[in-house]
Amino acid sequence: MMDAFRTAGQAVTAAPLKPVEVLGIDETRRGRTRWRQNPDTLRWEPVANQWHTGFVDAFGTQGRLGQVEGRAPSDVLAWLSTTPPRSAPACRTPPWSSTTSTWSNSRTRC
Repeated sequence: MMDAFRTAGQAVTAAPLKPVEVLGIDETRRGRTRWRQNPDTLRWEPVANQWHTGFVDAFGTQGRLGQVEGRAPSDVLAWLSTTPPRSAPACRTPPWSSTTSTWSNSRTRC
């Protein structure tokens, strides 16, 4: 059963993602931060971060696109920069333009 599940899952995860119109980014707390003492410095260091950031196709049907440990802007940028171009989200200008006070549906590239 597990082999059949893996085979089906590989077909799904290997397929390229469709362009993402709206990328949802949310942080989730998972458990507690775990610590260990560095034997060289005797300082306590985190082993696992309690915060994770998830990326989803907010208005589409693709669901979760990825997840990284941490919630800092650098964690988000690292995921965006390492996502292969064929599956990187497409960008769209915000529907509301504060400079023109009108709605816009124009598309732009990231």
